[in-house]
Amino acid sequence: MIMDKDRNPENESRKLAERRKFVLAAMLIALLASVAYSNTLYNDYVFDDIKIIRDNTAIRSFSNVPRIFANMFVYRPLKGQTMKIDPSYRPVRILSYAVDYQFSGPSPVAYHVSNIIYHIIASILVFMMLKRLTGHYGAALGATLVFVVHPVHTESVAYLTGRKDVLCTIFFLAAFLVFLKYREQPKTRYAILAPLFFILAFFAKEMAITLPVIMFLYDLGVWLKRREIGFGGFLKNIFSKDSLRIYIPIVLLAVFFSVMALFIKNPGGMKGESVGYWGGSLYVSSLTMLRGVAHYIRLLFVPVGLSADYSFDAFSVSRSFTEPLTTLISLLFLGALVTLGIYLFARRRFLAGFAVLFFFVSLIPVLQVVPLPERLAERFLYLPSLGLMLLLALAFSRLALAGGARKAIAVVSTCLLIGVFFPLTFLRNNDWKSPLSLYSSVIELHPDCARSRLAVAEEYAIRAGETMTAAGGVLTPSAQHDYEDAIYHFSRVLDILPSETWEGWRRGYALNALSGRGVAYGTIGKYDKALTDLERVLHERDVFGEKLAESPQYMQVHFNLGELYYAKQDFTRAIGIYDAAIRMAKHLLENPDSVQEKSVRDHLARSYLKKALALADQPGNEVRLSYRGTSFSRIKPGNHERVEMAQAARESIFM
Repeated sequence: MIMDKDRNPENESRKLAERRKFVLAAMLIALLASVAYSNTLYNDYVFDDIKIIRDNTAIRSFSNVPRIFANMFVYRPLKGQTMKIDPSYRPVRILSYAVDYQFSGPSPVAYHVSNIIYHIIASILVFMMLKRLTGHYGAALGATLVFVVHPVHTESVAYLTGRKDVLCTIFFLAAFLVFLKYREQPKTRYAILAPLFFILAFFAKEMAITLPVIMFLYDLGVWLKRREIGFGGFLKNIFSKDSLRIYIPIVLLAVFFSVMALFIKNPGGMKGESVGYWGGSLYVSSLTMLRGVAHYIRLLFVPVGLSADYSFDAFSVSRSFTEPLTTLISLLFLGALVTLGIYLFARRRFLAGFAVLFFFVSLIPVLQVVPLPERLAERFLYLPSLGLMLLLALAFSRLALAGGARKAIAVVSTCLLIGVFFPLTFLRNNDWKSPLSLYSSVIELHPDCARSRLAVAEEYAIRAGETMTAAGGVLTPSAQHDYEDAIYHFSRVLDILPSETWEGWRRGYALNALSGRGVAYGTIGKYDKALTDLERVLHERDVFGEKLAESPQYMQVHFNLGELYYAKQDFTRAIGIYDAAIRMAKHLLENPDSVQEKSVRDHLARSYLKKALALADQPGNEVRLSYRGTSFSRIKPGNHERVEMAQAARESIFM
């Protein structure tokens, strides 16, 4: 009797043992990830979570799916489109948010649960890749557990918008693992699955574009290690029917995606956008990124001093190779690393070289060759960090195979890394708890980071406003204190950004700081200082060169200025400014691209009401207000009280 090789009891037993070990590894990965990120479950929305998730109407119904995908060849800035779909075109991420919304609505809990689950899935795929490449179960698991708790990944997991990097890595690894399987068994289903996973990876984030390069490096490395055939044989193998069947669709997709990313969905290349090269030129940006990549490597090995914001003065630009000197040092360091990677790759230690080259190649899309809004971000390391994990797995494998004391060193090293990284990750998650805690952690590390300093000021102002609302419009001591903190931080932003530097985004931050400070001053009764700030704002131009005094987008500034003149009982000027706010609100409502129609209508109603109150306070005027149903009860308590007082005294306001 001839026994089927695959049905051999010995083979069946081995496969069963492998499956059990895999399940055990997956359970351990899931447990460690769940505990490490358990304190993120009740974190609030922060940073871009606000516009991309909380305020994004596109995720609230699956009926929006066609429109999400239709946004592929249509670019409209977020402020001018009726659905806030991010212009980078990442529909996989948006669809994942739509699923979460069905479970928890506007609450962020389901989104955080999903982020942890996606991190677990990505980590299991990391384990599968490391196990396949190294052939060592323990070494692959150890390196994967380090990946699970590495603090640099908190931005990708604790930050809901950072999900794109996790999703991209999931599908990138799925495509690469299918490619490895195809190299063993060139079956049609693998040739179909790999491009499909590649599409999903790219639609999660553009960093997936490097997949065909990674595939080619792997094939080249295998040939260099074996060298059973000459280079001509290698080329013949690469251009064989089986190879072309998987390479051609992926390369064609990569070309298409590159064109789309560079010329269709590139925010930096669109008219009216302020995204440019770091420091104003490709040369300065490239010099700065030398230090940026060196900083990334430092974070992978020593993950302390993590920051959610590397904008203005959080990471200064390099003007030359010696300004600062660390630019030249970084160039020499990175050059040595790349040289070492190529050397190892060519000397038949291709996995070690492949790991080094994997890091650099997968990082290319975010090296600012094409300007990106975020210059540096720790979430960019989620996929490239697999290069370090492969190096760790190779090191652990070598030590374990040596046996004895060296095997113990591998085990102790793994436990030590996990023991150090776990608490760092757990503590870092607390910084992502709320916008105020996140931005405060940034300015503690980078005091001159204008963007986060502005965000801290705005958060204090928001909290003060909420406190006043809860107190019926009364300026409580707590609200007063928060407004004073807001004023301090708004002023620090203006110190960091002197008026002669107001270009591009600097102008936007400075104008927001001036406007915010003016409102805060006005709320605590410092009207003259408030008027100085708000009138200066209206004499400026925005980042697009448009006069703020004439732009409907800034009707709120007019309204706030009207409020100040009303408080100072200069009713004539207040009426004129309320009229301007009313004209602007009407203009926005006539514009079909108005984003916040409800907000504009509320603003229009408030402007009409305050104009009516100002008119009524002038001698000889009689004002009549009319409304439908109970809608008038939505006005602010202070205004409602003023109307009721007028009615009770039979003054000049009639309902």
